[in-house]
Amino acid sequence: MRFTHETLAQRVCFAPGEASSTVRDEVERLGGERVIVIASASVAGLAERVTAHVPVVLHYDEVMMHVPVESAERARAAAAAHEADLVVSVGGGSTTGLAKAIALTSGIPIVAVPTTYAGSEATSVWG
Repeated sequence: MRFTHETLAQRVCFAPGEASSTVRDEVERLGGERVIVIASASVAGLAERVTAHVPVVLHYDEVMMHVPVESAERARAAAAAHEADLVVSVGGGSTTGLAKAIALTSGIPIVAVPTTYAGSEATSVWG
């Protein structure tokens, strides 16, 4: 069997207890000035703490398992309406997948803060 596998480039920052400053640094490094934060209601408090020093234009909490196309389209529209230039996702695989669905059509970068290991943060696909 032969195959070739390529993935999109990614950067992993591991700094226990430093999520807020690490997210701020990564947003600044990527030039984010209008950030949409994707987080379900269950982790809203954590998302607010992690993005406290980030220029947030929208907190978006319509996160659904497996990221249905309709959900992705609504999130894309919200990001466009707020002229977001970067996505921060805080949560599990569905949250990260929704961020990737936005990035797929907009090309804006993602800073993912995974709260579970679902694998979504390490792949280039959503759904």
